[in-house]
Amino acid sequence: RGDAPVFDRIALADGERTRIELGSPYDRIWVSPSGAHALLTFDPTAPQAPGAVPARNNNEVGVVHLGSGTVETLLPQTASPAPRPVGFRHAGALAAVLLDSAVALIDLVSVGDPYEVVTVPLRLGDGSLLSPRKGLFAADGARYTFGPGEAGPLRLDLRRRLDGTANGEARYR
Repeated sequence: RGDAPVFDRIALADGERTRIELGSPYDRIWVSPSGAHALLTFDPTAPQAPGAVPARNNNEVGVVHLGSGTVETLLPQTASPAPRPVGFRHAGALAAVLLDSAVALIDLVSVGDPYEVVTVPLRLGDGSLLSPRKGLFAADGARYTFGPGEAGPLRLDLRRRLDGTANGEARYR
């Protein structure tokens, strides 16, 4: 129900159920290949759950840490109506959430860090925006390729770098 949303984690080995309380009644579940995380998103075309608050931020993403049973709420900085498909890098440490005219990269290893989400606008040199429908990571995880439609596939190169701050935090760019 929308007034008390939960996520049930069921262990395949023994069928034990763990109930995880959520802050929002999400519509979609995306599980990382490693099985360590699940990303929860909204579908703006789905009817709201009974009892849910009438207003919600469709860009909100819930990150469930399946091992610890905790949930963190993230908000990619975009005006997109809602996330589209979610993809994971082969090891599951990085997720890419496709949005209208942007892609949000979520570092699942350092969730809780100030640089956990980087939203990259997808804008061509002439200022026009791209609206990708699907995307995937290269086998080496260093590139994210997405299909914006008739323009053909485009590539986003991912490099991890130290930003020079005193605490040496790293981020994707």
